[in-house]
Amino acid sequence: MGYFLLALLPGYFLYQINYSSGSIPNLRWFGALIAIALVYFLIRDFMRLISRGSITLDQSSLIRIPAFIFFFWMGASIIINHAIRTDEYITFDGLIWSVTNLILMYGALLIGKNLYISESKIISFFLAISFAFFCWGTYTYYSAANSTLILPIPDGANPESVATYQSMAVCVLYTFILLGTKIRSKASKGALLSVSIILLYYIGARTELFLALSIAPLYLIIHYNAKKIAAYSSAILLSAVTVSILYGFNDRVISSFSSNESVSERFILLDAGMNGISDSPLFGDYLGQYRDFGNFGSYIHNALSVAQQFGIFEFSLYMYLCITTLLVSLLAFRLAREDSFAESLVYMAATSLIAVCAAKPIGWPFPCIAWGMACIMLSRKSPTASVGSYPQARQICKVET
Repeated sequence: MGYFLLALLPGYFLYQINYSSGSIPNLRWFGALIAIALVYFLIRDFMRLISRGSITLDQSSLIRIPAFIFFFWMGASIIINHAIRTDEYITFDGLIWSVTNLILMYGALLIGKNLYISESKIISFFLAISFAFFCWGTYTYYSAANSTLILPIPDGANPESVATYQSMAVCVLYTFILLGTKIRSKASKGALLSVSIILLYYIGARTELFLALSIAPLYLIIHYNAKKIAAYSSAILLSAVTVSILYGFNDRVISSFSSNESVSERFILLDAGMNGISDSPLFGDYLGQYRDFGNFGSYIHNALSVAQQFGIFEFSLYMYLCITTLLVSLLAFRLAREDSFAESLVYMAATSLIAVCAAKPIGWPFPCIAWGMACIMLSRKSPTASVGSYPQARQICKVET
């Protein structure tokens, strides 16, 4: 899975730079890779189910069963809405949009359930190459006028086919969370986190930057004792204040929030979305954002978008899965210093819950990866029992479908 994640995250960053320069055609890289993984894992798990003839229930059922209900409800709602309703805004394009979200989210869950990555020098080597490329790409395509990374649009291409700075930032953040934790040296790991934060600042994605900053105290707590945490925190705070004054970070952040129209737009979308939820709390206001604004992306920009599309019951399942995953990660917290998988789970669970409460809507697949990782942790003989090595983990943590 390590090489798959390299292809999915740094690979997407590389693909977008080459696509935006006109070097390669539009391959829909990110979605295509997740769809391939989805098909592969579904076929593999189906064959295992046939050979064994039964479904194994263990502690991971705390995640697996609600996740199954969540995706079943989501799929059934999509089918029923498009089969029965005759509203003009329930279009084929809306079906494609909804099915794409379903594929991305369910594919991400299966990826998380199979996320066994061995610590190796080869992974570390490719990780170093990836971050060197992140630095080069950010430096090359950074727009000082917009204070963000902006990729050019190829001649004749749909502007929406070119990644935004948020998508490029996601590659940096989750490459660190899922692969950077495989570095054995805590100093090197801390340095890589610092590089990630600097890159996210210049890429210009506020949410991803704040998520990376939220990882920093978790990293310190995991890897250092109380005295060192206090010393490092003081040094980091002092350095951050100094750099902020010298390079105008404070002015940039303030101006970013005060002048960016996206903040006021999100309040408008929130108000419209809440009206739709109140009109149909059980089933949601499916594709109501397209009816109101003519754009499938004009939904509430947080977890309430799940209630907006599919109702309060689906929203409750979604939040249950996110919160339960966080609780599982807390059970495994004491393992995080020695177990890179547990450390990744802590970071994934924390950032996922923060993000969906603040800014990330339905279709954002990374919380589903965290759900799958929580399944692995719960499938161990004990969530607080160290596994030792990933080949052994495969024997202990098999998750049936």
